[in-house]
Amino acid sequence: MRIAVVDDDASVREGAVLVLEADGRDVAAFPSGDAFLSEAKEASQWDLAFLDLKMPGSSGFDVLRALQVDDTLPFPVVMIS
Repeated sequence: MRIAVVDDDASVREGAVLVLEADGRDVAAFPSGDAFLSEAKEASQWDLAFLDLKMPGSSGFDVLRALQVDDTLPFPVVMIS
């Protein structure tokens, strides 16, 4: 299972990655919505994404809207704050 963690707070990202990797998951962390969008458009092979609601630049809602508009949302999204 490949999971994306998108959060501008480094401690939240690192904590989520530690917990998910300890459970045997393949995790990629992104410091912004824009960073995730550029990766997600190249390879939509995510099984799950955790998106922070409030981030500078593209918020979690902005990322979700962008993925839905392009019909590239073949995976569930969990919004976190």
